[in-house]
Amino acid sequence: MTRSRFAAWSIIAALSIAGVGVPVSTRAAPAGPTTFIVGNRDPVSFNPNYDFVGNAYYVAPNVLDKLVEISTLGDVIPSLTRSWRVSPDGKVYTLTLASGVRWHDGKPFTADDVKFTVESVVKEKGVAAKLLAGVTRIETPNPTTVVITLAEPDATFLNTLGTYYGFFILPKHLYERTDVRRNSYNWKPVGTGPFRFVEWIKGSHLTLEVNPEHFKGRPAIDRLVFKFIEEVPVALVALQAGEIHTTQLSVSYGEVERLRRNQSLATEMEPSPILVWLGFNLRKKPFADARVRRALAAAIDRDALARIVYRQMVRPAHGTYLESVKWAFNPQAKQPAYDRKEAEGLLDDAGYPRGTDRRRMSLTISTFRGSALWGLPETAFFIKSQLQKIGVDVSIDMTDFAAWTDKVNRRGEFDMAIAGGIHGPEPSNFAEFVASNGVRNAMAYKNPRVDELFHRARLTADREQRAGYYRQIQAIIAEDLPRVSLVLYTFPRVWRKGFTGMYWQEGFRDRAPQHYFGFVKPQP
Repeated sequence: MTRSRFAAWSIIAALSIAGVGVPVSTRAAPAGPTTFIVGNRDPVSFNPNYDFVGNAYYVAPNVLDKLVEISTLGDVIPSLTRSWRVSPDGKVYTLTLASGVRWHDGKPFTADDVKFTVESVVKEKGVAAKLLAGVTRIETPNPTTVVITLAEPDATFLNTLGTYYGFFILPKHLYERTDVRRNSYNWKPVGTGPFRFVEWIKGSHLTLEVNPEHFKGRPAIDRLVFKFIEEVPVALVALQAGEIHTTQLSVSYGEVERLRRNQSLATEMEPSPILVWLGFNLRKKPFADARVRRALAAAIDRDALARIVYRQMVRPAHGTYLESVKWAFNPQAKQPAYDRKEAEGLLDDAGYPRGTDRRRMSLTISTFRGSALWGLPETAFFIKSQLQKIGVDVSIDMTDFAAWTDKVNRRGEFDMAIAGGIHGPEPSNFAEFVASNGVRNAMAYKNPRVDELFHRARLTADREQRAGYYRQIQAIIAEDLPRVSLVLYTFPRVWRKGFTGMYWQEGFRDRAPQHYFGFVKPQP
């Protein structure tokens, strides 16, 4: 047995001894509590409203609720808001809340909780604060009605209320008059969601129990356990051994074929609105020079990247946005094609000739291991080999996601960065990455015309007009190249047979948001 495989089995054995690793069957037990176990990494907290906490998004939708949700297919679906009206001028949104909803501690959920949450996110400059900048007034005429007035029309506002990097509604009675960032309920959350917090053993597991009075209906499983596993190979051993039912960690594309041969496992390739991208830090030389950015883009063979690293299970990105959002995609907004000779010429023109050692410059790529997206480290090494061919020496700064977020997203201390993210299917999500105030705009890219076009797209409900604005944005990004879109991502999903209702499965994508396990049920 290899050392890594021995380590994997040792960890599983330790978890079993700890009482959180009782082997699971491929079929639900005929009686007794039904437990569904998910393998993922330990989050820093369970509240991503105020600070960007990447791993919290994998847990939070099962404990907390949003006003509306965005399904895996991109549709706006009711949640705490059961219905809504928009005024003729597009500036007033009247939300009718679900009635009879209670927090997990038994207190009633009301419009006051919504008002408090929105105002606190804005006041604390939380992750979604920039998305709420247009809100001028929130009124709560009764416990089940919220009236939100905007400074100007915003056709994307419902999407804002449910967007992945948006905000969850928090209990006012537990957060009011506290330091919301240090509030203890960030680590023992009280929500309105389908499962209630039981315990969090840091580094080991999180246990949730069913909320039998959930306003969307009682889930079919009694317990949802997140078992914290740092490494994908360990998660796969646990999955095959029956220690977990599925993993939110991204499976290697090279493993998919082998896993498909396992009779205990089900696999599916889930389409996604995710782009993997390489961003340039525009605060630093040499990236302020567009010729350098174009040269680096032209030196990367994205077709080979999709073929070699991703085993042809993803498509290379030739445009700057998602091809799957056909109504808004601009096929003419193309990134530089692979052309090493062109890349070398651009670097010569920009004043970066090869030196006596044949090198032009030394740069660093920052990325992170253990992403929900498989392949980011492998992509970094692939790009390193590509750029070396044009005389660019590359070192790789590999960290975990929390350290990467702090260094790249918060402090801007990097040369180039590789990451992924949800860009659709609502095209306004693209603003989170390339608008000057975008929460994921690590490049510090600022183009007033891009900001203006996103703004115009929000003002009109006419889809064709909006599409025209989004196509113009893509053309500008293709010209400015603050980043390079690399591949259009597809998720390899794997889970143990005997359960259905995963958010990525056909038949559930239209009603479940990402990472929601409230529809999971045993399958005879």
